[in-house]
Amino acid sequence: MNALLRHSNEPARLELSMGSGRYYARLSQSEIVPSPVPGGTIPMLIFEAFDAQWFDDFPVPERSDDFYDYYESARLFVLQATVPPHDWWMFSAFNYLEKLAMEDDEGDEWFVFEAQPKIAETYDEGGLPLTIYANLHQPGVEALTKDFRPADPIVASKLRRVVTTAHIPDASVADVDNALARAAASNIDWAVVYTAAHQDLWKRDLSPDPPAPYHAWLKQ
Repeated sequence: MNALLRHSNEPARLELSMGSGRYYARLSQSEIVPSPVPGGTIPMLIFEAFDAQWFDDFPVPERSDDFYDYYESARLFVLQATVPPHDWWMFSAFNYLEKLAMEDDEGDEWFVFEAQPKIAETYDEGGLPLTIYANLHQPGVEALTKDFRPADPIVASKLRRVVTTAHIPDASVADVDNALARAAASNIDWAVVYTAAHQDLWKRDLSPDPPAPYHAWLKQ
């Protein structure tokens, strides 16, 4: 299991939580959250990302059979950017993302984030708040976006090849039924819940008996 998904109670070290500080990222989803200004909204952008230094150092596998091991060791991250409307000007690439967010279309474009740890309560000019998750069971690292731009076309082509599912055969109805049956017979010990209202990723221990609101969530 990749380190992004593996449950751990050990505090994460900063160098592991942020990686190289440079990321190849693709928009995964967008949310609209309430703004402190009455009636206003703020786009929240969630990205799936590779550590760019790791991706540059480890060649993309030639054979589809090698992708499993590749993804087991890949340095993967989830990046969360909340961009107030008056901050869209900071990076020109945000103009394209604004269009995707408004159209609810994630697309397959890849971008480069460059970030550094946030060491103060306020961010300096030219830096945009970014939360970096190296593990979905742990709090994210607060950072500042120092640059955001489209990825090089050659790199973007390699990234699209890595994330394609074309080599995975389609599942039959029986395959899906069997997978769901195994899941239904299993105990759910942990769940990671994304809550837009809190602008964060939260974990909740669901064993042995979750609070009432989480019973309702699990039944959905």
